[in-house]
Amino acid sequence: MKRLASDLCGRASGYKRGCRCDDCRRAHADVTAAQTRNRLIRAAADPSLIPHGTQTGYINWRCRCEECAAANRAQRSPDADARPSNGHRPWTDDERAMAMQDRPVREIAAELGRTYNAVLAMRYQMRHRSAPTTALQEAS
Repeated sequence: MKRLASDLCGRASGYKRGCRCDDCRRAHADVTAAQTRNRLIRAAADPSLIPHGTQTGYINWRCRCEECAAANRAQRSPDADARPSNGHRPWTDDERAMAMQDRPVREIAAELGRTYNAVLAMRYQMRHRSAPTTALQEAS
């Protein structure tokens, strides 16, 4: 028989099932803290357990060696050099028109040298600028 989330309330398993009450949050935090303490104790006793040169070593095992720190940086922004960076330069009218074209956003972003989210944001702004006014809005 499957247990309901309400049956597990106040336990870490309740949190895993989606309950976010204070008791479940506290229970989950306690279990996670105990796991972290256990992992750090094991690492102190046997440093060979730490997977050096990985993001796991940096985050889960709290290793701050240069290899683990470099792996964490690389995982957090793997294509940082390849991503467009335009320093928030203003949009031109031609770029705005291109952003509104009926083409895939990724394709437009690559063509403009802007990020996917920047093109989405511009589309959102342009739609709301050119939204037709209703009779109710005109009367006020």
